[in-house]
Amino acid sequence: MLARSANGLFWMSRYLERAEHTARLLITQFEAMEDRSVEEIDLSWRRIYLAMGRSPAGGDLTSNLENEDFMLMDAYTLADDLTFELVNSDSIRSSMYFARENARQIRNVVGRQFWTNLNSAYLELRSSRIEFIWTNKPQNFYANQENNARTLSGYLDSSMYRDDGWHFLQMGRFIERTQLIAALLISQIKVFSTEFNLQDSSWISLMVLCNASLAYRRQRSLFSINPRHVLEFLISDAAHPHSIHYSIERTIEHFAAISAEEERVELTDISKDLKSQLRSIKKNWRSRSLTDVQICEILHNLLSLNRETYNEIASAYFFN
Repeated sequence: MLARSANGLFWMSRYLERAEHTARLLITQFEAMEDRSVEEIDLSWRRIYLAMGRSPAGGDLTSNLENEDFMLMDAYTLADDLTFELVNSDSIRSSMYFARENARQIRNVVGRQFWTNLNSAYLELRSSRIEFIWTNKPQNFYANQENNARTLSGYLDSSMYRDDGWHFLQMGRFIERTQLIAALLISQIKVFSTEFNLQDSSWISLMVLCNASLAYRRQRSLFSINPRHVLEFLISDAAHPHSIHYSIERTIEHFAAISAEEERVELTDISKDLKSQLRSIKKNWRSRSLTDVQICEILHNLLSLNRETYNEIASAYFFN
């Protein structure tokens, strides 16, 4: 397949995954603002920004926990940054903009209906303003953004021919998901320690962010949350679509389908790198016997390896 089409599909799926993830972060955050303590709301904002590896536009998080009016103004500014700020590569608008730009280059591949729906979703988002969202139940707006991204991805799942383009699309999605979940888990541990923190709500919200509540409930009770069990599930469960294990395994499958008929040394190396990431989870993950520092170190290493793998894939297929 042409490098341009492969590159467009790969990156478009990454940006749609990112837009959906950020929308879900904001849905959960605004729901928390209705009934959680000011301290927990503040920590949840920190979890989001730490996961993104950035500070809000205009400076650091400096909330005044004694002043709830200040916290609301702070939340207004942070939501604006995460929704509309184009220089924030994790904002919903930025993600949808770049998904649209990639789709525009390959309209003959994704089809007219997909392009029309993506273009309409972006234009509607671009015309929105934080002041309107703020006064009209923000959760509904962000739920609509999450549904837009999910519906667009679902349309491609149901309509695309299962050729190399499809595999590049899926590979981009699962590489992005691996990185988003790994970064979120690192920030969760740093903000809400598994060793000292007793706030079950913060771990329940983490499962909501990872679309894991229903699946987790089938195996364990949500009435008594064990943070280590939650981490183990989100990292090493092989059947949950938003676990790191599942995402890496799907990346391996789609990469194998793309590279099956090629015999290049760099492709063999990429395959080995991906499989080593999966082995590290299967063989070494024992959350109940590890400290928070050790868990974060494992996740940091996994995240770094996954990013290196993306660079190797891009070099092998898009930039040569």
